[in-house]
Amino acid sequence: MKTKIVYIIGSLDIGGAEGHIVEIAPRLDRSRFEVNIFTLTHAGTLATEIKAKGVKVITPSQSESFKSAGQIRTTIRVLRSSMALLWFLWRERPDIVHCYLPLSYLIGGISGVLTGVPIRIMSRRSLNIYQKKYFLLSQIECYLHGWMHRILANSNAVLCQLVEEGVRKSQLRLVYNGVDVSKYQNHLSRRTFRKTMEVDPNAFVLIVVANLIPYKGHEDLLSALGEIHTAFTTSWQLLCVGKPLRLQPHLEAMAQELGIFSNVRFLGEQREQIPELLVSADVGVLCSHQEGFSNSLLEGMATGLPMVVTDVGGNAEAVVDGETGIIVPPNCPEKLGVAILNLANDQEKRMSMGAAGRQRVQQLYSVESCVAEYEELYAELLQEVN
Repeated sequence: MKTKIVYIIGSLDIGGAEGHIVEIAPRLDRSRFEVNIFTLTHAGTLATEIKAKGVKVITPSQSESFKSAGQIRTTIRVLRSSMALLWFLWRERPDIVHCYLPLSYLIGGISGVLTGVPIRIMSRRSLNIYQKKYFLLSQIECYLHGWMHRILANSNAVLCQLVEEGVRKSQLRLVYNGVDVSKYQNHLSRRTFRKTMEVDPNAFVLIVVANLIPYKGHEDLLSALGEIHTAFTTSWQLLCVGKPLRLQPHLEAMAQELGIFSNVRFLGEQREQIPELLVSADVGVLCSHQEGFSNSLLEGMATGLPMVVTDVGGNAEAVVDGETGIIVPPNCPEKLGVAILNLANDQEKRMSMGAAGRQRVQQLYSVESCVAEYEELYAELLQEVN
């Protein structure tokens, strides 16, 4: 009989964990594993894509995020989702539940324990800074660790925090994100795509792929460019790809004040065009103040871009400073600007770093190796409980 796995997550809206599931779940060996995804709030933008790949998505009869309501309505929605999940797990009797992101872990972990699911797994995909805002929930989360068979981290930085939280080393496993390298070996030439984007074929182009959230550091990037833009020897553009959210008007006003508004383009999510947008750029930037292990960082490296990244989370595990990119301190626009200028004026360095980065992703961070690690983990745990 096939091993029945249920992935539990808030929704399949565009995001790092969500994109990871969309890449991994359909690639698991169908002769060995039957995979369902249970979304706690609504199906999400990526649900159609993963359903087309043969993975079933189950969603309670509600279509709004928990964050979109007041406290009372949010509590009701959480309870409804919890009951729906309990019933689903009781009825389907899966062999494994695998929870992603904090709220899904709280609801899914408790539901898995109550319904007696034989194997329970949690994936921590970010640093635990969020716990400072929710002390009680963080205590429940830490208590739940003892009921899990494995807790996965996607970077050594996350792994170290889990050890500090008291998780036993025997429970822990490091599984890096995986990227489908073939998606980023684009056959459309950079010049051709730049023409469709109305970008100067000779311009120096930076790209940042991150939702417009304060901790992603867009303000730092604009400040850095405001300081160095007169030192560029060619025309330049910054492409900002990510969900606009409430921060975009502020960032637009900031770019206007710095005198660089005409050089900055906010493109929205553009998920389907990310490979082409990356191939049209010269340098990728990830200037977060906190990070687990970034998919967009791997995607930039897979495209052959030298990456300028902040030294947070797993960034320094992916990027080899001075070899595949440049690592700078977080919250430091001055050093961020120096790193960008360093690459802007040295095409040979950009090319060598980009090639080294692509090779590093192929060797260490392919989606195939990530899937193999998941399958090995599931087989190991099944053997333990049987």
